[in-house]
Amino acid sequence: MSEANQKLDQIVSNERKARVRLFSIIAVSLALAIAGYFAYSSGESTEVIGSVKSLHSQASESDERFYVVVEIENSQTLTLEAPRELAIRPGDKVVLLKRETKLFGMNNYRFSRVEKQ
Repeated sequence: MSEANQKLDQIVSNERKARVRLFSIIAVSLALAIAGYFAYSSGESTEVIGSVKSLHSQASESDERFYVVVEIENSQTLTLEAPRELAIRPGDKVVLLKRETKLFGMNNYRFSRVEKQ
């Protein structure tokens, strides 16, 4: 009888350990997903005006991408994808959306429109 109880206890112990492992994996995965969401979720958006320095495009088999190189305040240079349909020339003023992430305070820029002159 004692040997049967020991085997039963061993089986129950193994089952409990497996459940704890599974719960731990789920909890860590959920914590990482939540941290990633808050790390890259955007805070407030502001508009930034920059000057177009140059243009270039990159073609692949499936599509063509159009990029503008923009200089913003503090002489920072950004390369951003822009719609191909727009008539943009070097020297034009463009409006960018600047979003700061909540957790790390990183800035993310996105092309918005060409500023009317």
